[in-house]
Amino acid sequence: MLMIVDEFSYGSFNVNISDTYWLMKNQQNADGINTGSSTAGPMAADLRNEMQKTKYAARIAGFGGELTQGR
Repeated sequence: MLMIVDEFSYGSFNVNISDTYWLMKNQQNADGINTGSSTAGPMAADLRNEMQKTKYAARIAGFGGELTQGR
């Protein structure tokens, strides 16, 4: 139960949480469709350029247990 409460509280400190979105992707693989949050490197820049209402964009990607973050 503590884990569930923690997950639902994530981001609640942010006063702009209602304007914050998390982009997920579906990828076809041999076992079916995999949904994940890792996106291509240029994704954040493309979002800012193609969607005029995008004020900030960032991406994260995990590689073998290592987490990287880009802008």
